[in-house]
Amino acid sequence: EYGDYNTLNVMRVGARTNSLPLMSVRPAAAWYGAGAAATEGTAIAAADYTGSAVNLSIQTMGVILYASREQLADSTIDMSSVIVRDLAMSIAQLLDETAFNSDGTADATDAGYFGIFQLVASVHTGLATTATSHQTVAATTLADWEKCLTTVSVGVLKRACRWWMHPQIRAKVALIVDSNGRPIFQTALESPSSTIGSIFGYPVTPVTAAPSTDSTGAKVAVFGDPAAQVVAIRSDIELAQSEHIKFAENQIGFRSIMRAGVKTRVPTGNPAGFKPLTVLTLG
Repeated sequence: EYGDYNTLNVMRVGARTNSLPLMSVRPAAAWYGAGAAATEGTAIAAADYTGSAVNLSIQTMGVILYASREQLADSTIDMSSVIVRDLAMSIAQLLDETAFNSDGTADATDAGYFGIFQLVASVHTGLATTATSHQTVAATTLADWEKCLTTVSVGVLKRACRWWMHPQIRAKVALIVDSNGRPIFQTALESPSSTIGSIFGYPVTPVTAAPSTDSTGAKVAVFGDPAAQVVAIRSDIELAQSEHIKFAENQIGFRSIMRAGVKTRVPTGNPAGFKPLTVLTLG
């Protein structure tokens, strides 16, 4: 049900604060020889590193659940395994919601992070793609979805790109057809991929934590390079229990924590440089 953050750029980090480089201009190579402007033996032109960096800060997620000893002892199934699964799923759900839909609010659910569906609000306005005059998913056309491919930088299309959208949005996309009446959403049989289907040959990932609103101004899909959204893991999910925290109530406490962080590798504002992701918004 959750754990879709694994389709992003999950990496291990060894510090609380981590600097992620952003190269804005790649150095250009040149020919040297008889047919070039510079002959063999000429010093190769040097270029400085051009770019900046964004900082990713690690924070802690946690959840505690109490269960009575009577409930644990009298259950006809192994309650401990159910509790452990639910605790792990709670952590995965929060990390999904943060990686995909957080809006930068400093609270218990967003922790100041931005999910990829909310980038265009405060991080990089140039990542927006608008389905102009189309106010529902059903009203969008092939051209609206094609805009996503022309909004990202051209080099991104050669990478392992994918789409992310809510499962109910994906169901509505399946009804959109091109001018020949052919659905734009191709099933795994029509266009083989590692997911249930694809659009323009790029796999579609259903994300439960993605927004599901289908009306004017709604963000309905994200397209681009998974490597652009970093999910940094400082320490894996830790599960523990205590028989003393609720001694008087005859309860056992179960705790799950994880140290992680989320950061998009894009410059802030609306620069003309590299654009690895785009957010499709109904207009």
